Amino acid sequence: MVKSFGCYKYNRKWLLVEMLIDANIFEVKPGKFAVPDEKLNERDWQVPYMEQWLNEKGTKRICDVYSRPKVNSHPCRIAFFIYREDSKILRTPYGEFDLTNPQRLPWRLRFAVKFSKLD
Repeated sequence: MVKSFGCYKYNRKWLLVEMLIDANIFEVKPGKFAVPDEKLNERDWQVPYMEQWLNEKGTKRICDVYSRPKVNSHPCRIAFFIYREDSKILRTPYGEFDLTNPQRLPWRLRFAVKFSKLD
């Protein structure tokens, strides 16, 4: 179950998604999250980019980008990027979430997450 969900405008091309999930951190599989696109084969759907695990308050990373924390947490907070173009719904094992009304990026996340452009 998702305790909180946030979809934020990171910049003109990217959304930052943040979820507080009522689950063991080792049970959450970001690779199972996707943005469905009926024009594409399911294996080509967009998945999270630069997933990052945050502390429960969402104020700092608890491990390196793309890495899993060595210590369990429950609930767990994850943040990741989604390319904005044509992104309408995020499908996860915890339900579907609307990406069409992104909010302003909270100040705490400006310093908590790291972003690198795709080459």
